[in-house]
Amino acid sequence: MSKRCSIRKAVLKPTPQTQPDRSPLTMNEYIIIKYLKSTKTYDPSFRDLYKQIYEWIPRMKYFTANEISEMYKSKKHNSIFPFPDVTESIFKLGYQNQLRKLIDEPVFFLMNHGIPFFESRSDHEWTNEEEDLLISISKYMNWNPSFPLLAMCFPGRSGKSIQHHFLKLIYEKKIEIPEGTEIQNKFYLRRYFIPRSEKTLANQIKVMSRKGVQVTEASIRNMAKQYYFSPWIISERATFQLFIKKGIPIFKDEKETEYTEAFLDMYNRLLSNFSNDLKELNIENESDNSKIAESMIDEFGLQKPTFSYAWIKAFLKRNRLSFRHAHFARRGKIDPAYVKIYLNQVAYAVTRYGWNGVYNVDETSVKINNGSTRTVTEVGSENVIVDAERNEKECFTVIGCCTLIKCHELVIVTKGTTDRSKLKFQIGTNEPKILLSKNRNGWTNEEVMLEYLDYFHKQIAGQKECALILDCLAAHRTPAVISKANSLGIELIFVPANGTGYYQPLDRRVFGVLKSKLRSIAGSKAFSGKDRHRIITKHLMEAWDSIKNNEPLLKSAWNMRSLFKLVEHKQKHFGEGDDDAFVIDDTEEEDGIENVDCADDDDNVIEEEEDDDEMEQLENEEDGDYNYDQ
Repeated sequence: MSKRCSIRKAVLKPTPQTQPDRSPLTMNEYIIIKYLKSTKTYDPSFRDLYKQIYEWIPRMKYFTANEISEMYKSKKHNSIFPFPDVTESIFKLGYQNQLRKLIDEPVFFLMNHGIPFFESRSDHEWTNEEEDLLISISKYMNWNPSFPLLAMCFPGRSGKSIQHHFLKLIYEKKIEIPEGTEIQNKFYLRRYFIPRSEKTLANQIKVMSRKGVQVTEASIRNMAKQYYFSPWIISERATFQLFIKKGIPIFKDEKETEYTEAFLDMYNRLLSNFSNDLKELNIENESDNSKIAESMIDEFGLQKPTFSYAWIKAFLKRNRLSFRHAHFARRGKIDPAYVKIYLNQVAYAVTRYGWNGVYNVDETSVKINNGSTRTVTEVGSENVIVDAERNEKECFTVIGCCTLIKCHELVIVTKGTTDRSKLKFQIGTNEPKILLSKNRNGWTNEEVMLEYLDYFHKQIAGQKECALILDCLAAHRTPAVISKANSLGIELIFVPANGTGYYQPLDRRVFGVLKSKLRSIAGSKAFSGKDRHRIITKHLMEAWDSIKNNEPLLKSAWNMRSLFKLVEHKQKHFGEGDDDAFVIDDTEEEDGIENVDCADDDDNVIEEEEDDDEMEQLENEEDGDYNYDQ
C-alpha cells in the first residue's frame, strides 16, 4: 500500500476519543446537497458527488455514497419543504398551464391543487409538525380557517386535503373547539350543487344537446330548480351542511371519491322522509316535492336558489358548455347507402394515392366585418342605430383545400369581369390566388371551377394523379368540370347530399376554426373605404397560416365515421374484393379532438361561437354562488 493511501486511511479512521457524527441529514445539509445536484447539467449519482459532498459537509466522509443517497431520499420524502426551484420546475417541466389556472382562479385552484403543484404530498402521512401548524392556525382563525389559503402554508397539499384532515382531527378529539362554534365551509356551500352532483346535471344537458334538443337559459333554470329540489340532492346537501358544521369527516380519504358510512346513514335517513313516488329523478317531468324540500331548507339553513343569469354562465363555464348561435336544420335526410359508397370511395382513394394524394376542396363566405354589433344604450330603446360606415352583409368567397397532412393556400373568388377586380385583394406579401367569377355575386360557377382545376393540378397536386372530394354544388358537377378533371387525372368524389357538415373535412372542422381565428385577429373594428378588402385579406391569410399545419385539427376533420378503420382494412386486404366484409359504425368517431379548438362553419347546421367580448364580460360578472374570491 502506498504512503498516500495509508495517510488517507488514517485520516478517515476515527480515533477512539472522537466518535463520528452519523445523525440524519439536517435541513441545511439537505439544501447543500440539493444545490450541488443542481450545479450539474445532468442528473448526477451520489457516487459522482461524493467528494464534493464531504468537502462541503465534512461529517459526510463517515458515510458511503449509498447511505447519503438513502438519507437524502428520506429527508425529501418526510420534509415539509421538499420542492425544487419553482421557476425551473414551471418552465422546464411544463407547468405553464397550471400557473395560468392559478392566476385566473386562485381560490378554486388552491382548493383542488397544492403549491407547488409539481410536488404533491397527498399520498404522504401528515407529520407532527404539520398537525401542530394546522391546529395553531385554526385556533388563531377562531376554528374557521380558509382552506384554499391554508394550501399556501402546507406545501404540496390542496385545500380539500387540509379540510379533510382538519375534520379528522376534530373527530379524533385532537382539536377541541369551543362549544357552540359552527364550522363554515365557504367553498362547498357557496354552490347550489356539490360538484359531483352538478356534473350529473351537466351531463344531462350534454345528452340533450347531442340529440338536437334546443337548450335555452330558461330551460337550464327550470332544470336546475327541479334538480335542486329533488329528494336525493336536497338530502345530500343537507347532510353535507350538517357534517361540516359539526366537524364530522365526509369522505373516506383525501381524494374525496367515497362518502363515509356515517354520511351515508344520515343521507338515507333524510331521504326516507320523501315518499317513494318522489325519489326517482326525472328532470323532464316536474314533481311536487317543494313542501318537503323547503322544510328541509329551513331546518338545515340551506340556500334558497334563484339560478340567476350569472350563475347559469358560471355553471356553463365550469362544465365546458357555452351558448352558441344555432342554425336550425332544414335539410333532408342523408342516404345511408350512398354514405357507405362515399366512405369506400375515399378509403380506396387513400389506398391508391396515399393520404397526401386525397384532397378536399370547398368554398366558404368571408365577411368583411366580423365584429360584434352590440352597443350600450338606454333601457327600452328601439331601433338602435350607430353612426358607422359598416356593411354587415358584405362578403366574398374563398376556396380552401386540405389533406390529412396539411392545408394548401386559399384562393379568393371575386366578382367582376376584368383584372381590375383583383386589385382590391392584393396585399403585397403572401399574395393569394384570385379568380374572377364574372358574375354579380362572386359565387363559384363552372368557369371558376375550370380555372381552379388548372391551378389545383399545377400548383397543389403537382400534376400527379389524385382524388378530389367535393360537395354536391351544381358548379362542381357540370359535364365540363367532370371532363376537365378526367383529362387531368383527377378522380372526383362527391359528398353525400345533405351530409357536407358530417362527411366533408373542411366543413367539419377547418372553416369553423378559421373564422374563429379571423374574429380574434380582426376584432370588432369596422373596416370601410377602399382598403377594407385588403385589410380583411391580410387578416384572413394570417388566420389561415396559424391553422394550416395544425395536425390535431386536420386529424379530427378527416376522422369521419369509420374512415380510418376502413382505410386500414383496405390497405390490409387490398385487391381481395372484401369491401362488404367491413361494417361501418353507426356512430361517428371523435378520437383525438379533445384539444382542438373547433367552431363550425357558418354554412353548417350546428352553431357559431359566441362573441369574444360577450364571453369576457360574462367571465368577469360576479356570481354569488360561485365567487370564491369574495
